[in-house]
Order: sequence, then C-alpha cells, then structure tokens
Amino acid sequence: LGNGYNSTSEKAMLWIQYLDGDKSVLKIPAPATQAAGTGNGLSAPQVVDSNGDGKVDYVYAGDLLGSLWKFDLSSGTAANWRIDTEDPNDNSGNTPIPLFTAVDAQNKPQPITAAPRASTHPYGGSYVIIGTGKFFEYPDQSSTDMQSVYGLWARPGDKTPILMTDLQTRTRGRTGVAGTLAEALRPFVGGELPVELHAWDGSVAGT
Repeated sequence: LGNGYNSTSEKAMLWIQYLDGDKSVLKIPAPATQAAGTGNGLSAPQVVDSNGDGKVDYVYAGDLLGSLWKFDLSSGTAANWRIDTEDPNDNSGNTPIPLFTAVDAQNKPQPITAAPRASTHPYGGSYVIIGTGKFFEYPDQSSTDMQSVYGLWARPGDKTPILMTDLQTRTRGRTGVAGTLAEALRPFVGGELPVELHAWDGSVAGT
C-alpha cells in the first residue's frame, strides 16, 4: 500500500505488510530528493503478476507531484526490491527516477491520487492507464487546472523513463451545461491508436 498523501515524511513510499511471521512492514522509498512542503506521499498502488506465478512482480503507483513510480519486486530476495526506472544520464544505474511524470502545458505537476490500472501488453510488459487530479482540499472545488488521462506502455526490460515528448495527444471536450448532471464528456478525438505506441494522453479542462 502507499503511505498516503499529506504524509509526515512528504516522500512517496511503498509499504509492504507481511501477513505471516512477525507481520512486519517493509518500506521502499522513492528518492529522497522530493521537495518539502508539498504534502507528498504515495497513492493507492496497482500490483502486477507478469509471469502468472501468483506472486507480485511489479507495483505501479502515483503521487501528488505527478510522478508514476514503478517498483520491481520480482526478485526472490526482498533486499533487492527497488524502483525499476533509472536515470539514463547516470551510467552507474544508481539513480532511480519515476517511470513517468505528468505535467500540464505550463509544466505544473498533475497529481495522481487514484490507483493506476494495468494490463498485459500484446508485445510484452504492461499497459498502464493513469488519470490525474485531486479533490480533497478546499481549493480543489474551484480548480480549473488541466487534468489528463495517460496510457503508457512499460516495455519489458526497459528501465528508461517515458517522457512527455513520447506522448501522442488525444483531446476530448464537454457537452451540456457545465457543473450540472447534464454535463458529459465527449469521446477522444483522433481515431484508433497503434498497439506499438509508447504513450498517449488525453486532456480535459477543469477537475
């Protein structure tokens, strides 16, 4: 489970609760370089069993800073569980970073508070869907920040991040009277997406 937003540490951290033995809690933190004063924390996770053996291999979860983290739990040794994505500019491979960071056109982070959804991609790896936005603080009620839905292909064995420049954009609008039950979202515009596409996004104005 995630440690939750508005956490005391203000760091995204995955908690693993053992149900046997001493029922201890294993904590896997995201990098400690996250900014202070954000109330950050890890939101609800999505677990993935990539080989069908009944054991969790990967975990995807977002945070308030728009970061989507991929945790690798595939090793049989808990000490080797870690963030899977690495900074391509660090040849040592010792700098873990988010799989993806969601930002709007003004480079403002788009918070991820709902659990991602993941399924098996036809070419291997996972197809991960995330939606951004939050609604638990008073200013959220009147926010007009752009929020988005992202589809991301986490390719097998690929430890490089997915960038905003990798996205193919799809847009959608609204119909009816804004702020009422008559308001509805129109489908995304732009036709079908190729299965080998690395990533796409669809944006909606307002929360």
